[in-house]
This record gives sequence, structure tokens and C-alpha cells, in this order.
Amino acid sequence: MKSISSCSRVGHSVITKAIGYMSDDFENDYENITDNYKAKEGSLNERVTYMKALGFANQEMAKFPGLKHQDVFFQMIDLDKGQYGQPYMVSLFLHNQSRDERTVHITMVTNSIFYNGQKAHQIKIGEGLFVLQPYERETLTMTVPPEEYMPKTVEYCHFVNRFLVKIKETDQVWTGEDTFILDKPKLDLRVIPDTPRVMRMAKVSVRFANPLDVDLTRCTFTMEAPGVKVTAPKSKFRNVKAREKIEFDFEIIPTRAGQTTLVVTFNANELYNVSGSKKIIVIA
Repeated sequence: MKSISSCSRVGHSVITKAIGYMSDDFENDYENITDNYKAKEGSLNERVTYMKALGFANQEMAKFPGLKHQDVFFQMIDLDKGQYGQPYMVSLFLHNQSRDERTVHITMVTNSIFYNGQKAHQIKIGEGLFVLQPYERETLTMTVPPEEYMPKTVEYCHFVNRFLVKIKETDQVWTGEDTFILDKPKLDLRVIPDTPRVMRMAKVSVRFANPLDVDLTRCTFTMEAPGVKVTAPKSKFRNVKAREKIEFDFEIIPTRAGQTTLVVTFNANELYNVSGSKKIIVIA
């Protein structure tokens, strides 16, 4: 076996012996696995990594193209929070501060992410090429409707918008990232009586309003609470119409005195993990 290396092109390629393929010519008997270890050259992820790395090398930044002539200003329009079931916007403000035209190539991507920041699903991508006139200001917006993001939403409803912008005339490169959460509605819980007694029946009334413009199907309510016996801890419920307000009752029997917390969760095919909680004091 012959080993070949080149120190002049770091990260150019990572190869390994191809599985199930034998060749007398070692130059053809390999599989290129570079993309498994680093983002593809020129891709959005590669540019984001590149710019983040430069941010930690202050004295070296001026040596790289696009960092001397940054005459186009960029500003993300942060979302922070939105409402689940409503459209959200991916928006970027640009200002050409030069007396010359600037040709802009932009890529906007929105993804769902897990709570630890790892990518879950790509929801939508938009690309465009246009010219900014001298001193012109422009706001670019990509709308993401609920029917596009709902099937790709993961637990806790975290999302991230990423931007990559390249200026043709100056080689200026800009990247940005904005994480945000879409809030789901909360269940409203009411206990009757307010102060239940040990081994006495009580009622928990749950109120919920469907925030979506579609019907909810295969609906269920689930309840749990320490020190409380729930007559039917998981109950099926009829379909809920778009924007409909509903009410559902649980019957409970506290088994011990003291403080406890009731937790109710609503799930449907179109909307899941909608929850509500209420602390109660049980008396003997």
C-alpha cells in the first residue's frame, strides 16, 4: 500500500479505500469522503465557518478578500419570538454606502433546530442576484407560511435563519444567523373546588383554542400529577375545527394532602405537545 500526502493544499480532499471495489490502479481504487468531514467549498455552511474563524483572528482579517472594502451594510431583522400557526418572515436590511453600484448575491435559509442547536430539517431556501444603486437601501423578505414549517417542526419549536451575502465588485462576504422560538398556545386549567380534599372527587376543566386555520384530527388529552388518581389519564377527543375554542373535563381523586402540580398535555396530528399546568393545595 502506498501513502501519498500533499502539504500545500490542506483540506483539499479526504479519501479512503472504496468498499467492495478492487483495482490494480490505486489511483482509481478509492472513495472521496471529504464532504463527510468538512462543508463543501463555497457552500453556505462553509462560508459561515470561514467567517466565524476569521472573527477569532483579528490581526489577520485584512489579508482576506472582502474584508477591506465593506461598503455595504447589513442588518438582520431579529424575530426572537413568533406565534406558532402564523407565517414568519426571514428578513435582511441592506444599505449600499458606496457611490458605485453593488451587485449582490444573497442566500437565505431557514431551518428547524433541536434545543442543543443541531439542525433538524431545512424548511426553505431562497436565492437572488440583484444590483444595489449608490446609497440605496433595501429590505429583503422571505415569507414562511405554517404549512411549510409545521411538518418539519421539532420539540420546543426552535428555528434558525441563516444568511450568506456576496458582493461581486469588492468580494465582500457577510454571514448572519438568527435563532428564535415560535410560541404554542397554553392550556388553561381550572380546578373545582379550588381546594380539593383527600379521597374526594374533584373536576379539572381544561380550555383550549385552536390557533391554526386547519382542523385538528386524532386529538387526545393526557393528565398526570403526583399524589392524584386520574379517572381517565389519557382521553380521546373529537376533531377540533379551525380557530375553535373547546373545553374538556378530567375527574381526579387526590390521595394525599399537600401541594401538587397538575400537568395536562394536548396532542393532535397537526399540533402536538401543547401543555398547561396548575399547582393545587390538597387538604385532609
